[in-house]
Amino acid sequence: MDGEKRKTPGFMLLQGEKPVRVPRGAREISVFTGPEGGFTGAEKEAALKAGLTAASVAGNTLRSETASIAAAAVLTSAADNI
Repeated sequence: MDGEKRKTPGFMLLQGEKPVRVPRGAREISVFTGPEGGFTGAEKEAALKAGLTAASVAGNTLRSETASIAAAAVLTSAADNI
């Protein structure tokens, strides 16, 4: 597997989506957080079309300043890297 190119999992954080699940063996993860008002419909559509998975790290809307911090904490915990 060392010579194989793996696709980096990508997540788009959206309120009300299922919780983030880190794929087994993932070494890198991309997370996209939106602005205060959330992603536009066109942005959501383009992200999903590009292969991102819609996921949530909280049950409520997070501020843009804290969304990436919360995502890092949840993903690290989910990946058993703490």
